[in-house]
Amino acid sequence: MLIDAEIEKIIGTIILKGDKKYVQPASYDIRVGDEIYLPERGKRLNLKRGEFEHLQPFESVLIKTLEEVRIPKNMSCLVQPSSKLSTRGLIYTGGSIDPGYEGYLWINIRNMAPMHEEIEYGQPIASIQFIRLKDNVKTGYAEAHGRIDILPRERLPHKPERTLYDWIEISKKLDNVGLEVTNVKSNLDHIKSLLFGVFYAAVAGIIAGVVIVILLETIARVRSLFPPF
Repeated sequence: MLIDAEIEKIIGTIILKGDKKYVQPASYDIRVGDEIYLPERGKRLNLKRGEFEHLQPFESVLIKTLEEVRIPKNMSCLVQPSSKLSTRGLIYTGGSIDPGYEGYLWINIRNMAPMHEEIEYGQPIASIQFIRLKDNVKTGYAEAHGRIDILPRERLPHKPERTLYDWIEISKKLDNVGLEVTNVKSNLDHIKSLLFGVFYAAVAGIIAGVVIVILLETIARVRSLFPPF
């Protein structure tokens, strides 16, 4: 397996558009390129420097790498998920690169975090480990399948028949439910105030009626004690 000093030497020949600052002790951090595919939305988007896209919870994204690779026939590679991104809930199962592969890589990431995550152009997204083989393979990948500059149709992920989890829509619905609950509570408070007002008015009316009756009876009794002359 190649170490940092050896990886630096293959930048420009095996790793195209690479940068030495992304060289790790025994791997190289590949970055987000100018194209991503969002299967749940059925969208292919182009990114430029400084641009990013929000990835919803449980949504996946297929990312074209910024770097291009030209793997010789006596070398194989392992692509590993970034531990930094894994701690944020961005999951990638990893994969391998066959000897003789030429072109861009496509990395499939899924957001398992309960919040939005940004996928930004130029962001390190996974790492490659380079392994030297004892000899050249008979037929390299590019010889059999050609360069991979665009994602082959057969490798495009299927758009789900129904989105299982749409965070934006659920958030909107939850906000609407919260607003409706607030409105219902406000209406209930208003009705409660009206009922209490009616109740107090009725009680006050009863008390006033009782007082009036008592006063009238008292006046009648007083008059009966003092007959008119």
